[in-house]
Amino acid sequence: MYVRVKRIRREARTLDEIADACRREIALIRRVPPTAGLVCELWVRSPKGEWRYFIVQNDRIAEISAELLPGNAGVRPLRENAPGPDQATVTQSFPVRREGFVCPFMVPSPE
Repeated sequence: MYVRVKRIRREARTLDEIADACRREIALIRRVPPTAGLVCELWVRSPKGEWRYFIVQNDRIAEISAELLPGNAGVRPLRENAPGPDQATVTQSFPVRREGFVCPFMVPSPE
């Protein structure tokens, strides 16, 4: 699986709006050499903190419904203030801050 994450500053509701807002990320994903079994995804975080997930193919993008994600049957989409892992235990085994990289899932949201 190959994933790119994009935070957008303006609300994008349609696939065309997502494609326009994430044009650079989609182009980068499409440059990944295809291999058997490789799935390329784009994860987009809205200004309201909601996550949307897309499969990116050479000729199109398709949204993955949050209900179809493993373990999310019937669950509403994730929000920015959703509870995450206990950072006290996670950071001991997995450094979330590495040279120039901050894991977007482990950083507290600004108040």
